[in-house]
Amino acid sequence: MLRGEIVLETTGVGLVEAAAGASRVIACLGPEVRPRGVIFIGTAGVAPLKQRPEALQAVVPDRIALHCQRVTDGDAYLPGVMVSEVQANRALSRRLQQAGALPIPLAICPIGITRTRAPRLPRPFVENLEAFAVARAAALLKLPFIAVLGISNTIGPNAHVEWKANAKAASDAACKTVASALLRAPSR
Repeated sequence: MLRGEIVLETTGVGLVEAAAGASRVIACLGPEVRPRGVIFIGTAGVAPLKQRPEALQAVVPDRIALHCQRVTDGDAYLPGVMVSEVQANRALSRRLQQAGALPIPLAICPIGITRTRAPRLPRPFVENLEAFAVARAAALLKLPFIAVLGISNTIGPNAHVEWKANAKAASDAACKTVASALLRAPSR
């Protein structure tokens, strides 16, 4: 059974707006309210691989990484002190997997939407523009974090058209998975 209150808010589109929006939402709860965790719900594009999540399926990434193709290609680098990857909360991940979300090793968060081919990475991944920023806002406040992403499109030239056609259904799939996980008694 669910105890407590759930606060639903929009954070914003893109890394900067999502970080600012998540920080604003958490701060506006006031000092007397201490959130027990942050669940980011969004949509994601999936890399065109043989083994990949199906469209409209909810996934929970194990890790969420800031992504820059120039860094991947070796043309740029991130300063060593810059956080570029976060780990999802394992307990929240297990609970969401029990509610039907598919685990996926990695979600990358680029500055912009990939319009050509998907980046070449050694493991299956999805692409989302905001999850990393919201994860960092939660981490700064030492709050457990998880992202639940509905697969809306394949990364590449037709991504935006696919996203427009599937975003609502993909978001609904992610929301239903979260609702199921929150209403289910935690397993012991």
